[in-house]
Amino acid sequence: MKEERYITIDIHATGIRSGVLRAHETRGTIRLADVLLQEDCIDLPANGGPGIRDAVLRIVRERKEQFDASAVCIATAGIVEPVRGIVFHAPAFLPDYADTNWKELIREHCGLPCETDNAFNCAGLAEDVSGAAMSARSSLCLSIGDEVGACIIIDGKIWRGHSLSACAVGYLPMYGSTFETLASTDALVRKVAAIKGNLSLPWGSGRIFEEAKNGDKDCVRAIDDMCEVIGRGISTICYVLNPEIVVLGGPAMTQHRFLLPRIRAAMEKYMIEPLTVNTFIASAAHGYLAPMLGAYYHYLSMRNSKET
Repeated sequence: MKEERYITIDIHATGIRSGVLRAHETRGTIRLADVLLQEDCIDLPANGGPGIRDAVLRIVRERKEQFDASAVCIATAGIVEPVRGIVFHAPAFLPDYADTNWKELIREHCGLPCETDNAFNCAGLAEDVSGAAMSARSSLCLSIGDEVGACIIIDGKIWRGHSLSACAVGYLPMYGSTFETLASTDALVRKVAAIKGNLSLPWGSGRIFEEAKNGDKDCVRAIDDMCEVIGRGISTICYVLNPEIVVLGGPAMTQHRFLLPRIRAAMEKYMIEPLTVNTFIASAAHGYLAPMLGAYYHYLSMRNSKET
């Protein structure tokens, strides 16, 4: 019997990550190394939507020929109507991307079935199906990087909200700004630059974490401020949703050993005892590959719902 293979794509703030997955059993822990046949990443095209569409179609054609893939699974920035596969609202960093219909584009130009969903939803689904939230009845998966976003899953289903915009937490008003503006890795870099009085400081978040571990007080202060914002944001969400587990993922959480205790301490400042005692917090199991893996799980769920 032919082994089914799936092209999976993650369109995010800085690039387009792609890979090919083997079909595998769900609802069980996996090692991505066992199912991921190929992984690649290219920079986000400068011309927004048109460049993204061209790049994705090129990737799909190449992977289809190379791996004889069965379908395409796309995780993308923006708000997605998953049944029709349309990105109906795009963030500012993706100009001319709104109204992209991936299901039609992939079928018309590549001859493959396609399903797509918001990347934060896909990341949450990956952690729910085979990651850190696998045994939980309800989970909040928060991704922290250049963007800040979240997904809430209850009894194995993504809670999407009335206008499919549930958990767009990056827009939460906070301290006269927004959660994403204050809690992203970009915010951390800007904060360190401001503290050091050098707004053109050529540092990334990785360098900041290393300097903090080596005792740089400015970097430690900026990270503590970031964790304070994250802890307050999580607490706000937990008061409304009361999830069993909070899973923290995204690029920033490669530093989970450094960040988790600080974020937990910040959460305890803002949460009442029934929440702090009964809300488990964990780092994501699938790391930066979670959106691609979750896009595959989303494809399977959509296929199964149609068959049913």
